[in-house]
Amino acid sequence: MTRKELLIKAMNFEEVPRVPVSTLSGATWAIKQEGISPEELLRLPDAGAQIILDTCDRLNVDIVYGGRAIPHIILRAMGGEINNSRVGLPGEVIQKPIQELEEIRNWTVDQVMENLRRDEEYQLLLKQTRIIAEKTGKERFTGVGSFGPFTTAAQLVGVNEFMMYLSDEDEEDLVREVLEFSEEVVYHLTMDFLESGGNLVYIAEPVSSGDLISEDYFETYSLPYLKQLNDRLSEKCPYMLLHICGKTMERISALKDSGIAIFSVDSLDLEEALKRADGKITIMGTLSPVRVLEQECPEEIYQKAQNLVQTAGLSGGFILAPGCDLTPDTPYEHIEAMVRAVSGKE
Repeated sequence: MTRKELLIKAMNFEEVPRVPVSTLSGATWAIKQEGISPEELLRLPDAGAQIILDTCDRLNVDIVYGGRAIPHIILRAMGGEINNSRVGLPGEVIQKPIQELEEIRNWTVDQVMENLRRDEEYQLLLKQTRIIAEKTGKERFTGVGSFGPFTTAAQLVGVNEFMMYLSDEDEEDLVREVLEFSEEVVYHLTMDFLESGGNLVYIAEPVSSGDLISEDYFETYSLPYLKQLNDRLSEKCPYMLLHICGKTMERISALKDSGIAIFSVDSLDLEEALKRADGKITIMGTLSPVRVLEQECPEEIYQKAQNLVQTAGLSGGFILAPGCDLTPDTPYEHIEAMVRAVSGKE
């Protein structure tokens, strides 16, 4: 059985020989091990594809992710400034592309996509994805995508500023206009990566966390655009992995009928999460990347991971993983302990 076939069984809630295990991207961890920046990774002859593949093999995980080295590339296509030159660290936003939400009307989706497709690093990300998919496509899923519509909309003007617009009833139409715009851009970007060989959509929605917005706001302003995005992309790829950071237990009930295949969550009670998922959406997580995977010893990590595996059982519906992306300083032995837990080997 290939790793891809194992994931499909888990997503279909079928009996599995072992629980699947994955990181969540892992690009930052990989560049830290190499002592390079995201920019330098992409400047390698193969756009860093072999480093990503070698990292995936070294960690012995079931999903490989392509095109994740520069997560804020949409912002640059709209006039923002990002810094991808920090060694061992992810890219950072230096300047937001717009100051007022109304400025979105100065742009069209076609203009943004044209700028993206002319961006050299965007083309290198697509190249990286193509090489990864060619080399491992039969064995593993290749996860591709970007930030989700809600998070993309918030990043355009800044999260705090976006929340101010969100709380103003008079700005509801404008907020929805920006969300529609963001969903359209994310759709076209993700399609580019699917056409480059990706076969698992990976969407990150950190600003949709329960730590930032209420359940009502989530169901009103985030969920509809996630469903819309998933419905449109499902014609090309039926599998979407959605990640939301922080407080997520209340999100499960809202998402279980969305058609989204996998919900990647932070630290929470797995037994309760699986109960709420009701056999309709696969739960992925739930080991804290800092408090557990970076800071605890391998023996403690192994035990906590094994407890999650035993809680989930072998009936599908669960993928063992960090609750967010690996920190750059997570020791290899700590990740190895997590992965080893799915085999039951001490």
